[in-house]
Amino acid sequence: MVNKYPWQQGVSLLVLTTVLSGCAAFGPDHTPANLLTPAQLSLPATQGKMPEAGWWQQLNDPTLNKLIDTAVARSPSLQQAQNRLNEAKGELGLSESHLGPQVNLSATDDRQLYSANGIFGAEPAFAGHYINDYTLTLNASWEIDFWGKNRAQIKAALGEMRAAMLETQQAQLVLTQAVIGQYTAIQLQQQQLQINQARIRLADTRIQLMKARVSAGILSADTVFQVQTARAALEAQNASIKGDIQRSRHALAALTGQTPTALDTLTVPDLAPAPEMDGARLSLDLLGRRPDIASQRAQVESMAETVTAAKAAFYPNISISAFAGVNSLAYGTLFQHASRIADFQPALTLPIFNSGELRSNLHVQQARYDQAVNSYNQSILDGLRDAADAMTGEQQAKAQLQQANLGYRASTRSADAMTLRLKAGMVNKLDVLDSQDAVLAQRSTELNAVANQRLAWAKLNTALGGGELASPTTR
Repeated sequence: MVNKYPWQQGVSLLVLTTVLSGCAAFGPDHTPANLLTPAQLSLPATQGKMPEAGWWQQLNDPTLNKLIDTAVARSPSLQQAQNRLNEAKGELGLSESHLGPQVNLSATDDRQLYSANGIFGAEPAFAGHYINDYTLTLNASWEIDFWGKNRAQIKAALGEMRAAMLETQQAQLVLTQAVIGQYTAIQLQQQQLQINQARIRLADTRIQLMKARVSAGILSADTVFQVQTARAALEAQNASIKGDIQRSRHALAALTGQTPTALDTLTVPDLAPAPEMDGARLSLDLLGRRPDIASQRAQVESMAETVTAAKAAFYPNISISAFAGVNSLAYGTLFQHASRIADFQPALTLPIFNSGELRSNLHVQQARYDQAVNSYNQSILDGLRDAADAMTGEQQAKAQLQQANLGYRASTRSADAMTLRLKAGMVNKLDVLDSQDAVLAQRSTELNAVANQRLAWAKLNTALGGGELASPTTR
């Protein structure tokens, strides 16, 4: 008897296999690792001041901005991160391709010599003859994603792509901080060199005056030796600074993807403090702003989807394949109506016994998920520590700079007063030169404080995420 409703058989078969699939157990219960919660971190929910996008531009230094742009464009490390992002995009495309039908055209021309002693040996038309077989078909297949395995794989690939994108942002952030560090070093070294040159000129003047007083019997010769020793130390320090400048130029050239001598003629402006960053505080919002932490979170989300896909593999797989075309032993009759061929083949695959392959794969994916969670939790703790250290460092650097400013202003007022006293005949020229040297020494201390404050400012911007992140990619 012919069944008038063949679809009923298909539904019945689907129900039956779904029931049977319950026998394919996931194995021992698994308790997944837990993400750190806001309560465990004990952080305020209020948002503090966070870095702005392009935060380094607040330094108002076009030369530095250009170097950072060059570094981003040429850095091999950033290009490698971009390559990983492109790979993740390709993986996403592959996963998406599994969700839809596959269609391809196939054309074959098979020319075969049949043996007279073979299976067709009794057929005169085949035995000992070459036979041509022409086939042209349009093939289609579709795996129906009833259980969400393919959709989970797409979400997993999307998470990997977002993680790669965030890794690229983190690499750019670290590179930007490194460029600022080397650039600031060059600024500091060049100004320290100028200060030492000025102190050497003062020392030469002092030596001349002191030699005249030694000749007049007013001073002993050993006082001149002390100044000459200090001058020699300044000369030695200058030689060391010049070497440091060259090494800093080479390091900066490497960061910007250039040859070591490419920045030998680089001119930099005088060192100036970075703008203050008041209001920065640790908060829950920080966790979503740091690219490295956000990347780890994307990895967790991706691994959660791979676990879902691994579980879906335990259920029946339903697919449909079909082809339609023509086949003939002679090319002249290939496109005749009688040469038509067609096939429609629904298929259902039910995992019953696979020697533990599905369970092992599920356990692997669950273990990887746990690893991703623990890595994320550790990245949170490390990130919060780095941010806390950066905030402390920035506050200390700011306080040190304030004290250095006070010291420099005090030494300047003292030198001005000494000049007035010289005009009044209350002190001699050597006293004035000593006060002027003290001003230069204090200025050197102030410059070190300015450089430390700029580096601490850059580190804090980096530790707080370096600006707004791109919105998650959605499909």
